[in-house]
Amino acid sequence: TEVEKLKSMTAAGARDPGTADPDDADYVIGAFDKIRIEVFEMKELETVRRVSKDGKISLPLLGELVVGGLTTQQAEDSLAQMLRDRELVKAPRVSISIEEYVSRRVYVSGAVNRPGAVGLLGTKTLVEVLAESGGLSDRAGRRILIDRQFAPGDGRIEIDGGRLNEGDPMSNV
Repeated sequence: TEVEKLKSMTAAGARDPGTADPDDADYVIGAFDKIRIEVFEMKELETVRRVSKDGKISLPLLGELVVGGLTTQQAEDSLAQMLRDRELVKAPRVSISIEEYVSRRVYVSGAVNRPGAVGLLGTKTLVEVLAESGGLSDRAGRRILIDRQFAPGDGRIEIDGGRLNEGDPMSNV
């Protein structure tokens, strides 16, 4: 039986997201992520921006702000400090949330129709990642292996492809 391999890791050369889940407050903003910015009582600063490849965003009234490599909390603090420094707001209340997690990728190899990188826009299940890879090819066996390499203790998970196809929710990690 052929073995499917789904390798879940950061893109080569990309920053290490640490152990953070994208929904976790410790998620580190990366290149091409899309972020939503809200500043209480400053509607003109409420915006959605795509982070540039060098980790910056451009904001009206303020110019460029580096957010790449920061957690959302750190980015909020940085923007709040910029608002205070420019004397636009005395005590700014800033909220930054992630709209799309483009900087995170998984790599799919083995018996799939389109092996390669799949961007994680938010959280995706195994079925969704396989679908974006064109589905399993005719050569696919029943075993699907997932190698997670984000944090210590992560490792290999084996999924029964037959159970996945039958709709077993425990197989759709």
